[in-house]
Amino acid sequence: MGRLRAQGYNSVWFLIGAFVVISGLCATGEMGRAALNAFALTREGLLRGELWRLITYPFIATLDLWFVFKILVYFYIAAPLEATWGTRRFLTLFGVSVIVGGLTAAAFNVPLIGDAAVFMTLMLIHGFLFPENVIYLFFILPVRIKTLAIIATAIFLMHCLTKGLVGLAYFAGMLSGVVYYMATTRSIPWVRRARRRIVERALNPEAAARRTTTERLMDRARTIIKSHQDGHRLSDEDRDYIEALIQRSDPSHDLCSPYSFSPDNTICPPCSEFGRCLRRYLESEEQDAGKPT
Repeated sequence: MGRLRAQGYNSVWFLIGAFVVISGLCATGEMGRAALNAFALTREGLLRGELWRLITYPFIATLDLWFVFKILVYFYIAAPLEATWGTRRFLTLFGVSVIVGGLTAAAFNVPLIGDAAVFMTLMLIHGFLFPENVIYLFFILPVRIKTLAIIATAIFLMHCLTKGLVGLAYFAGMLSGVVYYMATTRSIPWVRRARRRIVERALNPEAAARRTTTERLMDRARTIIKSHQDGHRLSDEDRDYIEALIQRSDPSHDLCSPYSFSPDNTICPPCSEFGRCLRRYLESEEQDAGKPT
């Protein structure tokens, strides 16, 4: 993918706004029932030329505490994808999952509402790209994204099995999004990394040795972040280490979005700007916690 620059996440805000507006319209008495009939996906509606149903059905949800939590998770998993890929590719992925799921439901003549398919698509791909990122469930329980993606996928598949043809439509939407991702990137990141390392060790032992050294350095960075998150202040040795990483950076380069930073994703560790991003991350954490930098 090369060196990635921050490209914003404006469309994520737009999608969240669509969730709030459409779900709100569908939750208000008689007008809510009319809105639900207008926005839900049905074969009859599509045959009447109401093609907007292919886009609006995933934005229908019940307004409750779970809705608020899901919106927060949505932003957390979607914003880094748009910041990494750019808006066009992110919305294409979103659209592929939504439209294929909708067409599958229409083909079997079952009504469809809800974003289960596209939500799982984004969750899985975020897990592919940023497996070690941590999310706090209910703002309390820290869970790595790769663990959450595995658990959520298992629950999603069981849900699909119990929902019959509706579940099949959800599964088709999720699968199409993942296939689109794999087709455009040619592989799942951890498979690509494993294959590259095997070839590298065979053809270029010196490069493999350098990579091993880099991985040890990044393990140190992960240890610093974990200690900092546990409430420990940076030691002088930690600060010297970060400064040594910064020495290899080019101050004229722009930094990626803060939401894209992680010592465990496929982008940050090899980047020459890793030290600057690490320092920015630690400083923002200290400011949020009210600690002196």
